Amino acid sequence: LSQLAVSPTTTFLSADAGSVLDMSANRLRIVPALTPLPVALFTPDTINPVLLAYEFDMNDGRLVLNFSETIDASTFSAAGVQLQATSSVTSNACPCQTCANDEFELIP
Repeated sequence: LSQLAVSPTTTFLSADAGSVLDMSANRLRIVPALTPLPVALFTPDTINPVLLAYEFDMNDGRLVLNFSETIDASTFSAAGVQLQATSSVTSNACPCQTCANDEFELIP
């Protein structure tokens, strides 16, 4: 999926005849996968993902991160994630635990 919809040359759409009906119940004319419709206007993604929430389960040892958009899981680096003991840090002596490996479960 890393090469899907990243430019106009990687963005095409196909559709089954039953995927939509008009107001008179006429079915959509099929757009075959062998001859898909190219995108008319492509706007690339320029918005950075935002970490919206997370869940941490000490029993399962699992950290679930919820982002504002789909992310490329292969780019995730657990070393960049820190668990903090307080909600604010006032010095460089952070009461944090940096993750030492990439053993996190990413759930789409």
